[in-house]
Amino acid sequence: MKWALWFRAFGLAVIALTLVAALTAQDDLAAIQQKLQQRITLATLDANGEIVAAGSVVTLQKNSLQMCATTAPPGAGAPANTYKNGKLSAGMFLWNLNLGLLKIDANTIPMHTYVTGDKFWIVGMNVKKNGIELKLWTDPDSNNIRYWSWLEIPFEKKQIPLPDELMNTIAEVLAVDNQAMQQTQNQPTWDQGRQPAQENDSTTATTPAENDQQAVMSGKYDSNKSGAQLIFVSNSTFVMLLPGSKQAHGRYVVNGNMLMLTFDANGVTTNLRIQGDLLVEINDVWIRKGSTQVPHALDDTLKAEVQSMLNAQFTKTVTKPDNCEIVTPGSTVHLQSQDGILLASTVAKYPLTSFYANGHILLNANMKDAWEKELSARQPGKNATNIPQRKFMADERLWFTDYGVFPKGVVLQFCSDTYDGIGYAGQLYFVFSQEAFPSADEVMKTIAEVVIVENGNQQASSVATAPMPEIAPPPPPADAPPPTISLGQTMSQVTAAFGDPLKMARLGVKTIFYYKDMKVTFTNGKVSNVE
Repeated sequence: MKWALWFRAFGLAVIALTLVAALTAQDDLAAIQQKLQQRITLATLDANGEIVAAGSVVTLQKNSLQMCATTAPPGAGAPANTYKNGKLSAGMFLWNLNLGLLKIDANTIPMHTYVTGDKFWIVGMNVKKNGIELKLWTDPDSNNIRYWSWLEIPFEKKQIPLPDELMNTIAEVLAVDNQAMQQTQNQPTWDQGRQPAQENDSTTATTPAENDQQAVMSGKYDSNKSGAQLIFVSNSTFVMLLPGSKQAHGRYVVNGNMLMLTFDANGVTTNLRIQGDLLVEINDVWIRKGSTQVPHALDDTLKAEVQSMLNAQFTKTVTKPDNCEIVTPGSTVHLQSQDGILLASTVAKYPLTSFYANGHILLNANMKDAWEKELSARQPGKNATNIPQRKFMADERLWFTDYGVFPKGVVLQFCSDTYDGIGYAGQLYFVFSQEAFPSADEVMKTIAEVVIVENGNQQASSVATAPMPEIAPPPPPADAPPPTISLGQTMSQVTAAFGDPLKMARLGVKTIFYYKDMKVTFTNGKVSNVE
């Protein structure tokens, strides 16, 4: 009995010591996580790998950091560079082995070696019991290709260091420069119940550590279309349950009213807009389990509310019919988006339309082609080559001229002052989900992400003016027919439909075009295979 009691006592002591050690390790890791969040602001990506919200800029302090193109095939991942004992090494062997198992030719993936002085964004970080991982992302190079990789910093002798000691180790390989971080505009924050929190008058971006409550998602969300379920399992990770008992794991980041999901398997990201208990994509809506909030389309009541707020915020500028000469001044707006907006000369009788979705202004080749087709139908002989265009960037001023509210979004029209005798005009389509049109307040907050009104409360002029023509709703990007490719097409036909390739290779009579999600092989100048 005494032996039994001794063993029990000894066993309980061991368990107690184990629990103390485990809890101490958890506290140490939490302290490191907090220190990293205080020192590093993550940049946010959209589904195309473009920077949506700027974060900390880091400068490489060592040579030979290996990165692969973000256009690599799904599942390819990226090299895992390791910094240990003052040396930087790339895990190319394991990465190439993984590519071989996936039957992916490593020679088809663009690679780049970065050296001291090169700069990157940090778009993800993980704190583990044996070290930390930083996910690095580049700006586009001269070929419009972005590169990415992981940087792993293992803990020496598997002992968790003090947070300041770890930051010193990181500084040996990456110098963090928060002063170089681009200014991000103030966006509404959200409390844990997913309700709008009190507005912050400051325009300074906050780090996740400073805004921890607002950055946490919880609960389960059901897809309104696919039957999938999205479950937030911690303050940074999620699981997506797909039809057929499949699962996808990943991490998430909340930036204002935008939620970015990053899938672990392939690094692909997707963005959703937070609307109360709804997570909204352009073509789907996720509804929080147990929520009474119901997604609804634009009806007459909501349309009237949006129009009322637009009328209160903006005063229409009246111009002469054929140019931007001001007849009756209205509101001027200052651009906030770093993307800029492309406007065309008022010679064009059909407005050049850009789209705003997921925090980005979009105008790709297909959208511009649609504008040119409509333009040539209305004005034969006119096209993008003989109509002047100008891109207006952040902080530049435009005149607001009109708006339209439609089932899939809101359109604002602008014109500019004259530059070298030329006035420019165009419109911006704020794309929303037709199934879950946002409230009037949310519409105005989204518009404020792009333009800020300088004199929205200006009194309308008493000068009589002709009524503005009704704005015709332009088709949102999802409605445009996708480009097609078929065997026998020429290189010029393919580039006309899909644009210039990210990379091109020549192998005898064969030429290969590499696009983000497609590889096209030409034999003797004609399409012979598409993958």
